[in-house]
Amino acid sequence: MTVHRVIYRLDFEPNFDIIDSTGRILRLIKEAGSGEHWPDLGETPDRHSVSGRNSSKEDGWWASVSIEPAALIGEFETLEGLSVEQIEKSKIISRLFKITNIFRKEFKIEVFKRIGFRLIMFEETGESRESIRMAFQSLIDKNLSD
Repeated sequence: MTVHRVIYRLDFEPNFDIIDSTGRILRLIKEAGSGEHWPDLGETPDRHSVSGRNSSKEDGWWASVSIEPAALIGEFETLEGLSVEQIEKSKIISRLFKITNIFRKEFKIEVFKRIGFRLIMFEETGESRESIRMAFQSLIDKNLSD
């Protein structure tokens, strides 16, 4: 199977420092994303959300990360799909997890009320769902653990 979309969401108790920290969050996304890799940075005032978005039309993918007063959300989508080997080597997915971990540390988010992780997969490629899950677990362990 190939993975075409990854969505994760980490819910936590409301952290009101996030509302007052738009500039700091945008700087963190830019620094963690190596600047030029996250060209679309912005704020959604009605949701008190700050986000970064990156995409490549040539390679057919996009990714975004956002932080709200009670949630961290990351998304990645690709037209071609990713095999297990590509997942484990994906710089953009690693970067999403790295940015998420930086947010978690910066705002002292240590307890999660809910953690959701969704994969959208297509095609039969001979790879099992378990091998794909293990590839993502490896990235999570490497990039979201202390």
